[in-house]
Amino acid sequence: MNDIKKNKVIALCVGGIDAQYQSTIIDSITKKCINTDYKLLLFQAFLNNYDGDNHYAGDTNIYNLINYNLIDAVIICYLTIKKSDISNDIFYKAKSHNIPVIVIDGKIEGAFNINFGYSEAISTLTKHIIEKHHATKINFMGSSPDNEISNAREEAYKNTLREHGIPIEKKRISYGYFWNEPARKCVKDFYEKYHELPEAFVCANDSMAIGVCQELESMGMNVPDDVLVTGLDGIREAVNYSPKITTAKYNFKKVSDVIFDTLTDYFNGTRKECVDDILVESEVIYSNSCGCEPIDNKFDNKLKRDLYESLDYQNAFSARLVDLIERVSGATSLEDTILRLHHYMLKIWSYEVWLCLNESYLDEDISYSNSNYGYTVKGYELNTNCVIYRRCQSCQPLGIFKTSNMLPNIQQVLQDNTSAVMFCPLYNQDKTIGYIALTYNNAFNDGLFKYSNLIKNIVILLENSKIQSQLKRTVSKLENMYIRDSTTSLYNRRGFYQLVPNLISECIMEKKYLMVISVDLDGLKPINDKHGHNEGDNAIITVARTLNSIAINNEIVSRFGGDEYVVAGVCDSPEYAKNYVDRLNDCLDYYNKNSHKPYKVCASSGIYCTTLSMEDDVTIDDLIKIADETMYLQKQSKHYDRGR
Repeated sequence: MNDIKKNKVIALCVGGIDAQYQSTIIDSITKKCINTDYKLLLFQAFLNNYDGDNHYAGDTNIYNLINYNLIDAVIICYLTIKKSDISNDIFYKAKSHNIPVIVIDGKIEGAFNINFGYSEAISTLTKHIIEKHHATKINFMGSSPDNEISNAREEAYKNTLREHGIPIEKKRISYGYFWNEPARKCVKDFYEKYHELPEAFVCANDSMAIGVCQELESMGMNVPDDVLVTGLDGIREAVNYSPKITTAKYNFKKVSDVIFDTLTDYFNGTRKECVDDILVESEVIYSNSCGCEPIDNKFDNKLKRDLYESLDYQNAFSARLVDLIERVSGATSLEDTILRLHHYMLKIWSYEVWLCLNESYLDEDISYSNSNYGYTVKGYELNTNCVIYRRCQSCQPLGIFKTSNMLPNIQQVLQDNTSAVMFCPLYNQDKTIGYIALTYNNAFNDGLFKYSNLIKNIVILLENSKIQSQLKRTVSKLENMYIRDSTTSLYNRRGFYQLVPNLISECIMEKKYLMVISVDLDGLKPINDKHGHNEGDNAIITVARTLNSIAINNEIVSRFGGDEYVVAGVCDSPEYAKNYVDRLNDCLDYYNKNSHKPYKVCASSGIYCTTLSMEDDVTIDDLIKIADETMYLQKQSKHYDRGR
C-alpha cells in the first residue's frame, strides 16, 4: 500500500443522496469510521433510478474516480445503485487490487454479502396478519415483476400463505414500484375491478404502505378497522404516520458492527474467504396499522420541534441558494463565475470543500468543431484543476494536480481521521465536467441531502457561463466575418464605414490631420491572364499584408473590392502620410527582389490629408474621391493598362 496513508481507507459507494435509507447507512458507517482507525471516502451519485441514459453516465462516473491503490476496502450499497453492472465493475476493479469488498443489500459472488432479513420480516408480518388477526384475503404489493429484491419478498409472502393453507390468487399481487402514488393507484384499480377490498395489504416497503393508507382513507375506509396494512423499512415517515405503520425496521447499527468486525478479521488474517452471506435480522414493530396498538393522535412534541427546526434550516438554506444563483448568474465568463463562487463557498459549504474541474474545461481556446471539448464520458482526464479549496474561513485555488490522487492535498486528508470525505459528480447529462469533494462528520446533522440541489445548481451556473463565453466568441467571430474581407482579412467597406466615424471625431477633438490614402494594385489583369487567378490573389494578399504591417498608428486598412484599398488614419502632419506610402513602396520592392515570382507586385497611391471641424460639411466619401483622383494620375503616369 502507499506509504502516505496513516489509517485504513474505506471507499463507500452509494447511489441516491436524499433518501432516509441511504442517509442512515452513510451516517452509521461514518460514525463507525470516525470512532475507529478508518478513513472513509464516500463516492456518492445523485440518482438511484436510471430511467434513461442521458444522466446515467455522468452521474455514475464518480465511481471511476476511485484510486484503488489508495484504498484498503470497498463497501457497495448495492440496493441504491440500480445498475448491477456498475456494482460489478467496482467489485472487479477492487478484486484486481486484492481489496476486500463488502456488499450491503445485494449479492456479488466473491464479496462479503450482508443482507437484512427482508424475506424473514415479510414472512413474520404475513404470519402475524394470519394468526393474530385471522385474515385470509391478503393482498401483496411489491415493487415490479423484474425487481429481484421485491421478488424475494413476494416469494416469502406466497410461502407463508402456503404454510397456512391459504390459496395464492394472482389478482391479489400488485406492483407499486416502491412509491407512494403508484401504490395508491393499485388500491384504486383493485377496487374498481373486483368491487371489494382485501382484509389486509402486506407491502414490500413503508412508502407503499403509507400510499395504501392514504387511498383507503380517501375511499372512506378506516385503517385498521376495515383493512389491515403492514410495511417494511421502518422509515421515519412510517413510524410517525397516523396510523403508525406496522413494519420491520432495519438494524443499521448492527450492520455497521458486522461490517467492521468482518474487516477487522480480514486485516488480522482470520477471515479471508466469503463463504456464506451474512444475515442481519430486522426488528419487527407491531403498531396501529395492524390494530396491535390503539391509535393515539397526540403529536410528539419532540418530532414537532424537529420538523420546525428542519423547516427553518431548509428555508435559510434555500434563501442562500437563491442568493447564490442570483449573484453568480450575472457572471460574464467562466472565470468570473468561479471568482463569485469563492465568496459563497464561505457561506454555504461545510468545513472543507474542493471544487475540481477537468483541466481542458477551463481552456479558453474553445474548439467549435468538437462539442465534447472539456468533457469526459467515462473516467476523468489525467489532470484536474482544483479551482476552489475552502478550509475554515479561507478560500483559494490549489491549481492542477494528478486526478489519480483524487484531491490535491490527499496526503493530509488521508492522515486525518476526524472526518469523512464525500465525492459528488459534476456533470451535464452524460458529460462529466469534474467533481466536488467535501468533509463531514454526521450525515444527518451536516445535512448531506441538501448538497444535491446545490451542486446541480452550481453545474448549471458553470455550464451557462461557458455557453455564454462560447456565444460571445461565436458572435465576435460572426461580427468579424461581417466586417472583414475573406481573402485578405482586411476590413471590407462595411467595416471601414463602421470604424471611420471614430477617426473623424478624434481628428476634430485633438485637432489633428485626417489621412486618407487610396491604393490600387497595378497590373492585376495581366497577372491573372498570364499566370492564373491564384497568382492574382497572391498579388492582392501581398499588398494587403504590406499595408497592414506598416499601419503602426492604428490606421484603418480596408479592401474596397478587387484591386482597390483605402487606408484612413490620424496623423500630426501630411508628412506622415507620405512616409506611409514610401514604406509601402519600399516593402513591395523588397518583396519583388526576393519572391522569385515571374511578375512584380506594385501599387499606385493617392494621398489626401486635411484638418476638420464640427462645421465642415464634408463626408469621408468626398475625401476618398480626392485621394482616388490623385492615385489615378499616378497610375496613368506609369502607362499601365488598368484593364478597366
